[in-house]
Amino acid sequence: MSHDRAVVSGAHAATAALRVISWDKELTGFEEQAKRFESKEQRAKLSRDVLRVDTEQKAKGSFPGYYASSPLVSNPWVGNDTVVVQTTWGFAETLIRVDVMTGEISRLTAPVCKTDGAWIGENSSNHDEAQKNERRGSWQLTDVCDGVVAAVFSTPMAPPHAMVCWLHPSDAHYNQSLLFSGWHPISRPVSISHSPHSADSLPIRD
Repeated sequence: MSHDRAVVSGAHAATAALRVISWDKELTGFEEQAKRFESKEQRAKLSRDVLRVDTEQKAKGSFPGYYASSPLVSNPWVGNDTVVVQTTWGFAETLIRVDVMTGEISRLTAPVCKTDGAWIGENSSNHDEAQKNERRGSWQLTDVCDGVVAAVFSTPMAPPHAMVCWLHPSDAHYNQSLLFSGWHPISRPVSISHSPHSADSLPIRD
């Protein structure tokens, strides 16, 4: 995640960029890795933007750019080619799935206003269940583990709830209708200050 454009132009003048960096597994030291990126030519060759900095005006409901409101979780990967990240979208925090090979975005949480764009639950094979459990509010990503995404959902009218969903791990050529299983609450409300930080420890409701 990079905020280099905002550093140059001002924090409110640019979105963040999400980048993929070629990492040599044979090199164990950070200094050895860093030497590979000493020149501008090397950096251009060994890294690329997945989500570029976006300063253009966007149509209502479309992806506004990567507003990185929270650090990446320790392991955001779902499969080999996709990550889950948190970003500001419209009036709330939302979670998105990003294909790092193509830059394709899938919105994993329902928007606060239905006019703010589509989300993946609308195309799910389990559409009725997704709609029944549809929650429109703000989301905080807490962990990703073996395809299970853990998050905290909240609104001004209700206490925060820990939620989980399962994402299909297939990469690149996945079936959109099978990708999303819907969000499911765990057994009790939780405080933001005590939100779960490991998907392994979540007591998932049957």
